[in-house]
Amino acid sequence: MSISRRSFLAQATVIAAAPYLALRVASAATPKSMAVIGQSIDGIVNGFDPAEAYDASVDTIGNLYRMLFAADPAKPGQLVGDLAESWATSPDGKQWTIKLRKSARFESGSTVSAEDVVFSLQRVIRLNRAPSFLLTQLGLATENIDTTVKASAPDTVVLSLPQPRAAGLVMAALSTTCGSVVEKKLVLSHENNGDQGNAWLRTHSAGAGAYRLVSWQASDNIILDTNPNASIKPLTPRTAIRHMAEPATELLLLKRGDIDIARTLGSDQLKTLSGDASVDIEAKDALSLLLVQVNMGLPYFQKVQVRQAIKCAIDYDAIARNITPNLWSVWQAFLPRGTPGALETRLFHQDIAKARSLMAEAGFASGFSVTLDHPNTWPFVEIAQALQANLAAIGIRVDLLAGTNGQVLAKRRARTHQMSLGRFNADHLDPSSFASYYCFNNDDSPNSKSKTGAWNAHFVDEKLNAAGEAAARELDPQKRIAMYADMQKHFAAVSPFMFLLQRREVAVERKGVKGISLGVVSAYTRFNEITKA
Repeated sequence: MSISRRSFLAQATVIAAAPYLALRVASAATPKSMAVIGQSIDGIVNGFDPAEAYDASVDTIGNLYRMLFAADPAKPGQLVGDLAESWATSPDGKQWTIKLRKSARFESGSTVSAEDVVFSLQRVIRLNRAPSFLLTQLGLATENIDTTVKASAPDTVVLSLPQPRAAGLVMAALSTTCGSVVEKKLVLSHENNGDQGNAWLRTHSAGAGAYRLVSWQASDNIILDTNPNASIKPLTPRTAIRHMAEPATELLLLKRGDIDIARTLGSDQLKTLSGDASVDIEAKDALSLLLVQVNMGLPYFQKVQVRQAIKCAIDYDAIARNITPNLWSVWQAFLPRGTPGALETRLFHQDIAKARSLMAEAGFASGFSVTLDHPNTWPFVEIAQALQANLAAIGIRVDLLAGTNGQVLAKRRARTHQMSLGRFNADHLDPSSFASYYCFNNDDSPNSKSKTGAWNAHFVDEKLNAAGEAAARELDPQKRIAMYADMQKHFAAVSPFMFLLQRREVAVERKGVKGISLGVVSAYTRFNEITKA
């Protein structure tokens, strides 16, 4: 039977966008030309517009786009120029002149220009979605964005910041996914009702990264293909990311050959793989923390003694030992281990007597009832149950409400949660990543321009607001570290956030598969060097 060119192209498009399950071969082995990664991706809510996405999508976005700066593959704790070929700063830390590489090209083949960079950064500020605070902390705002970010030549961008900013903070903010450079002409060609292409970019890409986005099926799969004009092309042409709801199922699919790399296995699964010659395990300490937070919009959580009591009631060691051994370890400061200035000292131990005394001091000797939202996957289910038992010992009766990552996140962002359990991944290497998100809230109104984690919890602390701003302005690295140490101590005493554990990022590869580059930050993870024997 003959087939027309139009019909062939239409069918090819359908196949390219189909879920991977529909592409499986009879032997269950994945195709040689495609790397299949198992990962929990149900936390992706709004797709892949880098000006909006702020969830489990960030490691995919890091492979679709390039930023001005990126993590050094040889030295993960340092940043180097990505699109930026060279840069110079003024002595007062306010002006940056950045010259772009001439080799970078978008999917369309067009050269990445200063005009594209300026448009991309201005677009983040104007859309004012969740990750915009990463740029507003540099002093960028809707009222000054036309003058603070400009192109002085086709290949030169000039940032004129209103206030001094530490070099580490500026480079780090411009390495985040909201610093991704999109192609201005292509994005604006898909603008709808003044959205600057937002709706289109949720399910399409317009970047200069190693990949282009082929399709996304929410809570099912993501398909990426080689960007034909990328400076460095993937060694395996296609990458598919399959959603993994349960670690046990993920392990089964890995052993069966349905996936090449497993990224969300639990402690039990990793234990069973110990000494297994059919797999290789890549691991790296990640700037990723697991925490529970309370909503200070509720009267009982406005009492600092209640917040302190919860921190004293939790059995941190038992959670790490019994639920997350060798994968998540106890960590209680808001700066994770590996971040400059991270507070290494232990802040809390379980002390039920002290916790009960604090509850009585707050006027809640008989306790109260509360709901705890948590993701319906390991280890959140098990940790939520442990927290329920711990808090029952001080009179706090906890009802557990399980949901997808996306549902839990959406409820927290809407400030309709009471208690919420979740994970926060650092946006970049600078201490301000966590500090700006969990400490800063200078406008708790519904129309705030900075809807940070502190805003989500109705947490306003003027001391932390001022300290965070001062640390962002400080040009002396050693002085900055001392300032963040003081912030962590004050934060631990008063905040509505109970940091529990820090993550060890792990990827398990089938024998013959190698090359995934795990980032200490999710946005720095790269797929382009994955190969299959």
